[in-house]
Amino acid sequence: VSSRARERRITDDELAAVLAWIDTNAARTHIPLGDIVRFALATAMRRGEITDIRHEDVNGRVIVVHDRKDPRDHNRVDEVPLMAKHAVWPLDDPLELIRRQPTKTGRIFPYLGDTISYWFEKAVAGAGLKGIVFHLLRHESLSRYAGRGLDVMRLQLIGGHRDIRHLQRYAKLSAADLASE
Repeated sequence: VSSRARERRITDDELAAVLAWIDTNAARTHIPLGDIVRFALATAMRRGEITDIRHEDVNGRVIVVHDRKDPRDHNRVDEVPLMAKHAVWPLDDPLELIRRQPTKTGRIFPYLGDTISYWFEKAVAGAGLKGIVFHLLRHESLSRYAGRGLDVMRLQLIGGHRDIRHLQRYAKLSAADLASE
């Protein structure tokens, strides 16, 4: 994702338009794209992390993420909280999204990352939008959690960032939103 794309936020209207296209075209995609997108938004997980999680990695409201992206530690294992649905953010309960999946053993979302990206790009185009890629959902999720008021330690745990400087690239607060508090 280019640095310019990292600065972009997804508006509520854009998010609604993409999800509406996904929900309207669900049979066409042959994957639960709506659940995958909502899960990405609720967890701030990367596409590859989402497609790798297995049912046995879920322990209550915590997911164990194996091989989390870290340039210094390629065998990193993290625990990611599955935050409950909230009036501000997340709008969907990720544990409920997991329960809805047809698989009960093995990978929860057993799909190719390229397939997810292909259909997500179709959804963005179908909604008449540009400049939104799947990875931007991670940025948007962390930004919305920050807007909800979660502190840096909680944001680091959700996003898996070891260094606050990396987290700063993801969580973008809106001056207008902050001014209206």
